[in-house]
Amino acid sequence: MQDDKGRMQLRIEEAINHVREKGFCVSPSEAGQPMTMIAAPVKVPGHAPLALCCMGPATWMNRNRTTRELGPALTYLAQEIQHEGLAS
Repeated sequence: MQDDKGRMQLRIEEAINHVREKGFCVSPSEAGQPMTMIAAPVKVPGHAPLALCCMGPATWMNRNRTTRELGPALTYLAQEIQHEGLAS
């Protein structure tokens, strides 16, 4: 159980670092879980923290596609929402 907790903590830290560096994080499919998820934070002052999320089959959302195409697109969309949120 402690090993599971340690692995989970490491994954959380890696995701936070990836968001800081790239603007999004990826939860790749694991054994028995054929889905991949990408998330990007949306920060609008005066509002609760939000996230945009995209989830799909791991066969379609492979590492290359998530890091080069889908993650950056989701980050761009989050930034657009943030910008619009500041204007309203």
